Amino acid sequence: MGNKICIVLTEDIIKFIKLMKIQNFSDSKVGIDTFGLYSESHLFDFMAMVLGLQGHIIKGTEENPLGAEYDDEAMEKMMEIDSFIVENIAYIEDILHQFCDMGIKPGKYSCLAYQRIWKYEGEVTEKAV
Repeated sequence: MGNKICIVLTEDIIKFIKLMKIQNFSDSKVGIDTFGLYSESHLFDFMAMVLGLQGHIIKGTEENPLGAEYDDEAMEKMMEIDSFIVENIAYIEDILHQFCDMGIKPGKYSCLAYQRIWKYEGEVTEKAV
């Protein structure tokens, strides 16, 4: 990692940021459990619903106890989004707090690693995640 940190938040990533579950871990600790980011217990069923990917369910798996199975295209997209959020959760939280008065929007955010004061650099046209 260099001195500058950059991340790109897409519309799809923002959909899931809005749905993250905040938990009370103790009387003095509140936060996010990356193994339980959302209230739904079947992660990919939840993600497919949010992204409109229910048509990608592999027939016959709809009632699996661990959730339905999805085709490779849908799984790749969902795993990419989930991995990005989990790997960048601290940066995402920084951005949410620092932009609480104006909100976040899709685009590139950057900061100097030693300051962690984020700025919005604008929209990105190429694939972001």
